[in-house]
Amino acid sequence: MLLNMKRTTKVALVLAIASASWLVAQDLQQPGLDASDKAAQDAEKKVDEAERATEGTTTPARVENSASADTATHSTATADNQVGRIFNDGKTTYATSQARFELTATDNVSMLDYIEYKINDANQFSVYGHPFSIDKEGPHRITYRSVDRVGNREEDNIFNVTIDNSGPYMNFALNKAPVVIDGKRYLAPGTKLEVRATDNYSGVKSVEYSINGSDWQPYKDGIVLDKAGAAQFKYRAIDNLGNKSENSSGFTTASAQQGASPDDLAIINSLYVENTPPIVQITPTNRWINVDGKKYARRDNSYLVEAQDAESGVANIFVKVDNAAEWQIYSGRLVFQTEGPRSIEAKAVDKVGNESAPVRVDFIVDDNPPKSTIRPVGGNTAPAPAEQPAAQ
Repeated sequence: MLLNMKRTTKVALVLAIASASWLVAQDLQQPGLDASDKAAQDAEKKVDEAERATEGTTTPARVENSASADTATHSTATADNQVGRIFNDGKTTYATSQARFELTATDNVSMLDYIEYKINDANQFSVYGHPFSIDKEGPHRITYRSVDRVGNREEDNIFNVTIDNSGPYMNFALNKAPVVIDGKRYLAPGTKLEVRATDNYSGVKSVEYSINGSDWQPYKDGIVLDKAGAAQFKYRAIDNLGNKSENSSGFTTASAQQGASPDDLAIINSLYVENTPPIVQITPTNRWINVDGKKYARRDNSYLVEAQDAESGVANIFVKVDNAAEWQIYSGRLVFQTEGPRSIEAKAVDKVGNESAPVRVDFIVDDNPPKSTIRPVGGNTAPAPAEQPAAQ
């Protein structure tokens, strides 16, 4: 019965095609009629070929657009069977230029003749021959359709994809500006470093960092640099297509974000955390005289306050005189014009903010010479002569 149905279908198809050919040939002479017969024979041959096909001619599965990441993984050129990578965030399909796009079609009757496609706003369709890729980054539209052997043309299909070949853009910010001396960046202990990564297309998947050769570890919410010495800092980011960036950045500080000029294009190779405060000394022009555990000085003496810092350098020296309430910036030698107990306190701050402990000296200004007196001292003193009576 199945065989009879197939024969009936075959006859119907042949008659339909032959009838169409006959109608066209009504206005023709004998050569036209011969052509009509040949057309019917060709039609029968095509139907025979279609019968012999199990399910028609099939090329690999057609590209389809989908909002589902799962569907995109299986319907588009996937990372499973292509060199390139595919990622779908639920809204957009992303791919690298290594991804290949494969077009397929099926036709169960006259069979597939060809598939054609164009990218974006190309003027003409191209006949599809093999999987293709797209080089230029950014969003693209692939329009594709198939045509069977009797000229039936499929409606246009659209597949949208965004090509992403670049790793994330990375930079970092410090909450305290470094001090650059001879190409070396000095940081105060406790400086917080924030790594920032952005990606124009598929999005950032992960950010990692390493300090002083340590294993890579996930970056979360800032890195506090508090260990003194060099900090060899490396960082990297990977987007959702596997594009990677390492240690490529611009350089910004908290002040730069507020409008100051950043130290642009500085690439971090080394940071140096300094936690050694300056050393402060108070030195009199003429040395103090120690008497009974107390320091004495003349009024014409003067006092020099100095600070040294072997790393980032001294930023400021501060002094307080005679137990003053507020620190004042030291501007030159100190001189005391009045006698009595005096005191000097001094401290210094280096260029990254390390502050020394205060140094204090107490002394007494003494500028009055001693007062001398004299009185005779020695043996017996001769008595004064007796008073003689007056002469009569």
